[in-house]
Amino acid sequence: MINCNMAKSIFPETPLFIPRAMDAQILGLGLRFPAIIMGATMVELRAKIADGFKMISDIFIIDPETHKLLYKQASQKKAFKKISYPDVEFEKIYSNLKFRSSVIDRCIQYQIKKGASILIAPYFFSDDVEDNKFSLNITLLAETIKYIQDKKIDLQLFAMVYVGTQALARTATINFIADRYTNEFSNYLGGYFVAVSDIDGRKSSSNDLLGFAYLIYRLSLRNHVIVNSVGDFGGVLSAIGAIGFSSSLMTGESISVKLLQAAPKKMKSRVKEWTYVPEIFNYANDAEVKKIGYKCPCPACKNSFPVGATAKKQHFFFRRMSSMEELRLIDPSKRLDYMAGRISDAKKLVVGYVKRFKSPFKTDYLDRWEEVLRVAAKWAPPEDEDELSAIIAELE
Repeated sequence: MINCNMAKSIFPETPLFIPRAMDAQILGLGLRFPAIIMGATMVELRAKIADGFKMISDIFIIDPETHKLLYKQASQKKAFKKISYPDVEFEKIYSNLKFRSSVIDRCIQYQIKKGASILIAPYFFSDDVEDNKFSLNITLLAETIKYIQDKKIDLQLFAMVYVGTQALARTATINFIADRYTNEFSNYLGGYFVAVSDIDGRKSSSNDLLGFAYLIYRLSLRNHVIVNSVGDFGGVLSAIGAIGFSSSLMTGESISVKLLQAAPKKMKSRVKEWTYVPEIFNYANDAEVKKIGYKCPCPACKNSFPVGATAKKQHFFFRRMSSMEELRLIDPSKRLDYMAGRISDAKKLVVGYVKRFKSPFKTDYLDRWEEVLRVAAKWAPPEDEDELSAIIAELE
């Protein structure tokens, strides 16, 4: 069986921002990307764009999106059906080994066929550990590892941990999740992608954000962790222990299974009227951007502000990438302090905008992020494996 460990990470420079590619706004920049992630649906829907990103990415990642199989609103869409997954009923995949094997085979072979640099095991959304889909995910992961072994596939396998905010409510539950995914599997995985449904870095409660951060921290003690579909709070999580995070450009910074459970609604895009302002970890209406005299030095703005959807997405991309490059230069032991300093500066900037221009910006989300960092500072990393075991035993 392939044994992957943290010393053999396929990602050479971390932490990093991994764009979740959906369109071509950053395809023609003449850059080479450390990593790109695309959903399987988008690979089918925009095949030429997918081929383009595959050519200019060191690591091309495909999210197999198998969680959509249990939601008719998603599984019946034309692009998703092209992936050729079998029709899935929960009871059948839960109880039938042969059927699970067919899902695993199609999931893994699809990623290989489309040129993925790493593999993600099939997964489903589980709101909490008491959800039967949680135990199904553990079974699928174990069987996928065996499949990789039997087929002698020489690509790193990652697990997708996709849960709801309910799973973050109790420390004991978070410890249980981390233990189930690490105790048996961490030596055979390249790492973990983690997604939490209905969590928003700027709107969620302190308790939810703390639970999210603690889950990332616990998993990161044993292997590499990438946070999937998260906004600027991903920078906080990267300071705590993640090797990076992903999102789409100015959209898709959170994820929700609710969108798969009901008839799809047309989402209002903020790209036309809003601009990303990384200095305050937030967005500003274009009228406000002009009023405060915001200027950005990135290649898309050139000491001005971005105008038009393409320029705004490029601006977002450049600033997200540069923020993680800056964090990469900071010694890991000092990243919490560094991120706390950035948040403190952002609060001062917001207060100044409010005082000088009567801007509508708030600092409540920044206060919550500061609280997360203060608590996380007490989660001292272990010096060795024996100390790690003692810490985990004490936590439990």
